[in-house]
Amino acid sequence: MIKPSRALKIKFKKMSSVTVNVLNKSGRQVDAVTIYHSPTPPTEGVPLSAYPQVINATNLAKNDTSTNSADTTSGDPVDYWLGGVRFEGDGQTYVISGVTFSPYKEYAVSDGATLTITIPQYEENSTNQGDLTFDDGSDPGSAPLLNSTLSEFIEWAELIGEIVAELAE
Repeated sequence: MIKPSRALKIKFKKMSSVTVNVLNKSGRQVDAVTIYHSPTPPTEGVPLSAYPQVINATNLAKNDTSTNSADTTSGDPVDYWLGGVRFEGDGQTYVISGVTFSPYKEYAVSDGATLTITIPQYEENSTNQGDLTFDDGSDPGSAPLLNSTLSEFIEWAELIGEIVAELAE
């Protein structure tokens, strides 16, 4: 019998949840948008299916919102967001990019917060699109939407592009 003083103590991190809204302010319908969440920096080569899909929306009308929740680990200092958007009539997929053109955006959210990710005004004849805004009510941030064919992280961009294209069909 193991004495309580010698028992292995396992400490679990508390799971919590945040509400995630994706708001379409592009001025046109969004054929598809997908957003994934990770509590740790995503690793190239790891399939997207390894990360929880938070938003998986099709035919998001102008000024409409898609809402879901994301499980987060209480106390983690940063959250990581991956995903992409395909605009009606454009035929291109634009992927979320970070400050260093990483294939994800670092943006921390507090337990129980509501995060709104806003899709920007669509820009005709533009290689890339404007920045998504990330806002949980405390410290807004932004992330470029880069054309998936031009992304430095082509493997990630292709995977996200395939998922968004399938959604759009």
